[in-house]
Amino acid sequence: MSEKEWNALYNVCDALGSRVGGYPWFDQHAPAYYDIGQCNVLLLQLDSGAGKVNIDFNGGNCDFLISREDLLTRNFSKVRYDWQST
Repeated sequence: MSEKEWNALYNVCDALGSRVGGYPWFDQHAPAYYDIGQCNVLLLQLDSGAGKVNIDFNGGNCDFLISREDLLTRNFSKVRYDWQST
């Protein structure tokens, strides 16, 4: 893979930064409920030091995750929160 191709792929797959939806970035490890698929859809990720919004999570980020089934039925009562610091 060329450097240009690698950079393009990295830009598409990079999960750092604040975002709604997409792929989550785990500073340490994926939480158990994400690994077993209970809450495997990212609703919101807030990343400290990334972007124009200055939110301090001690150099980490927080994620709000939900199961696909709950998202489809708009059941937000089981949303999980995960915070990890670098």
